[in-house]
Order: sequence, then C-alpha cells, then structure tokens
Amino acid sequence: SADRGYFAALLQSVQFLTDLEEPTSGEREFTFVVTDEAGGSSTPPKKSILTIVPVNDVPVISTVVAPVGKYTEGEAGQALLPTAVILDHDNDTMTELTVTLENNFDGDNERLLVTFKGGVKSTWVNHSVLTLSGVASVADYNAMLQNITYVNAKKDVAAGDPSLATRIF
Repeated sequence: SADRGYFAALLQSVQFLTDLEEPTSGEREFTFVVTDEAGGSSTPPKKSILTIVPVNDVPVISTVVAPVGKYTEGEAGQALLPTAVILDHDNDTMTELTVTLENNFDGDNERLLVTFKGGVKSTWVNHSVLTLSGVASVADYNAMLQNITYVNAKKDVAAGDPSLATRIF
C-alpha cells in the first residue's frame, strides 16, 4: 500500500504525448478514478480536458549535393538546385516559392527561368526576385525548383558571385 503523497505525485506526473506528426485537433477527455485497498473508488470520477492544437511545420529545402556554383559566359543556362527537395511533413501542396537573385551585377541581363507545372504563375520583380505562386503539389514545386535555371544575356558577364536565397510556403 502506498500513502496519499505517492498517489498525489503519481497523478501530477500524468502526461499526454503523441507520436503523430499531424494529430487531430479537438478535445481529449481523461477520466481519473482511484480505488483504495477496501475496494472503494473515488466518486464522482475526476475529469480533465486537453485541447489539441496541431502546429503547421514549415517546409524546408534539402539539397543532397551542394548547389551548382559556376556559370560560364555564353552558357545556355545553369540549373541552380538540380538535386534540391522540398520537404513538408504536414502539407501535400505548396502555394509559393520565392527565389531572390542576390549580387545582381548585370541587372536586367540576368534571368531565372523555370518550366511551370500545375497552373503556377510567376512574377519577376526588379530583375532579382522570382516568385512562383499558385496551389500545386509538393512534387510540382519540387520539379520547378530543380529546374530553375540562371542565364545571363550579356556578352561580357560581370565578374562576381551572384547568390540565391529561397523561400517556400
């Protein structure tokens, strides 16, 4: 037999955990009943209600191989992240992918090209920000990301290292 302090500590240590990536939102009701040595039970049972609020895990871009880092003047184009994969554990669709060309040395001569999938549209702002938007599958956004190509129409390409920043939703 255990004393009251033991049972109080035991009840206070009860926790709810789930291994689900996407638990169903809503309330969970827990009922507690304590029975003593003589068979008597606590009445009425004590209830506890826990509200489950799922969290949206943000998508991430994973690359298996380091991104391509060299463009040679006159090339038809260079795929920037050919091995990248968008991972999102709790969504099957994406709504936006933004690619920012940083260190844009050659202005409007520099372009990012993409083959569109799933009804996605694009905007190109200030010759440095390409935004793909529209609801499409993660697979479609992966295909587009892997095929974003850098080109430079200028005959004498400026020396330097243009770099990219990406953001997905």
